[in-house]
Amino acid sequence: MDEGCNGVKEGGPPQTLADLKKGKDVPGDSGMSPTTMPEWLDLERYNKVHDWFKHHALTLSIAWHCSLTVGFTLLPLLDALVFTNESNTPEKAHVRYQDTFIHLMDWHLGNIFDGKTPDKAYTSIQAVRSLHAAIRKEMTDNPPGPIPDGATQWMSSYNMATVQSGFMGMITTQGAFLGLTLTAEEKSDYVYYWRCVGYQLGIADEYNLCGGGPTATDVIVKQMWDELVYPGLQHLPAEYTPIADAYIAGMNMGLSIPIFSIKSTVALVYWMQGVQGPPLELGDKLRYLCFRILFLLVQLFPLFETLGSVLLILHFQSLPPPAVAAMQCPWSSREQSKSKMGLEQTGGSHRGRGWCGLGTILSVLAVYVITVSGLVVALIYFAAAWAVAPTDSPPW
Repeated sequence: MDEGCNGVKEGGPPQTLADLKKGKDVPGDSGMSPTTMPEWLDLERYNKVHDWFKHHALTLSIAWHCSLTVGFTLLPLLDALVFTNESNTPEKAHVRYQDTFIHLMDWHLGNIFDGKTPDKAYTSIQAVRSLHAAIRKEMTDNPPGPIPDGATQWMSSYNMATVQSGFMGMITTQGAFLGLTLTAEEKSDYVYYWRCVGYQLGIADEYNLCGGGPTATDVIVKQMWDELVYPGLQHLPAEYTPIADAYIAGMNMGLSIPIFSIKSTVALVYWMQGVQGPPLELGDKLRYLCFRILFLLVQLFPLFETLGSVLLILHFQSLPPPAVAAMQCPWSSREQSKSKMGLEQTGGSHRGRGWCGLGTILSVLAVYVITVSGLVVALIYFAAAWAVAPTDSPPW
């Protein structure tokens, strides 16, 4: 393949899942210095994600939720979560995934390559990389059991790539179902962005899922669904339900109505993949339909998504950031000290936990108001469309 806009060269980044599987016995960190810029880096292109994220953070967060819920079926990820014992209760899961979103938000809004200032995005992603290394060593020194798939490495290059897919695969392959209307350029740029993130997390180009550009990445993500995720959903690992239950309960903490559930989330993923899932009970049917309506609103009213995204970002920016001295690894949620990470405290106290504060209350209320208003507008739109051009069935 000729070198293109992604800097892809013959014999370089993976083109199929089989290429990635060659990394099962390769350490998950290439050892490349984060201050060494890759030859393919285009900062102007990388920076496009900043404004894009501000418009789509709401939809991305839902995609991440769906990907994580089904991603618990991946044994390497599940084993790490069980091993660290930091995501096994609703309270722990609530804090852990709240922190995860803050990390992701910082990466999308900052410069993960700026180690001179340093940008907090750079500090965050290198803290996470150090945490990965610490957990990888801990699992190697004190293995919880045999490594899945007959591999010889915990948190291998292959494992890193499969987790990478959870943060971008659904967005780039199933974006239309989420209500996103991505141009070819936007899709390519987002794949490129995650190539950059993968690099700064220590993933070698040879095993970077996003290194081959959007076409190759789409192929691999589809193969991951067919060969890894879907079979996992058909035969759930023993620890799936406890970890997933804790995650969902943590997501519902502080909400007057439990809007998240495992079954409704999995049903959404099945729908996106064109798979007939098991029947749902009434409560899960209502949750499923609410998200379908939300996706419709995102598609019909871009301003709805933008306002929801801005409020979501403002809410999480109102929370004190995870202290560098006690950051949590998005892979394992295990806290590490600054001495183990080789980082110094940058100031501030360990951030408060939970959904609290006036800013949070106002943000949540605003999201409710926007949602209800959006539903009303959508109903008026459909009613008007039906009245103007009546058919045997409503336009939806």
